[in-house]
Amino acid sequence: MSLAARLESHGAPGRVQVSDETARHLAGRFGLESRGEINLKGMGPTRAWWLHAQSAAEVKR
Repeated sequence: MSLAARLESHGAPGRVQVSDETARHLAGRFGLESRGEINLKGMGPTRAWWLHAQSAAEVKR
């Protein structure tokens, strides 16, 4: 299974969860809330983030 599928299995309704690498690419453009490390089957502890709305600076562009 892929990382995305593993993250999805630990998600929450109505929330978007992203990996640490994706969070680094989105930092400054979107609000991110650390979820901490979650234990993903076959992958071990993995840092995950909740994705929030675009930052105000990005919306004004």
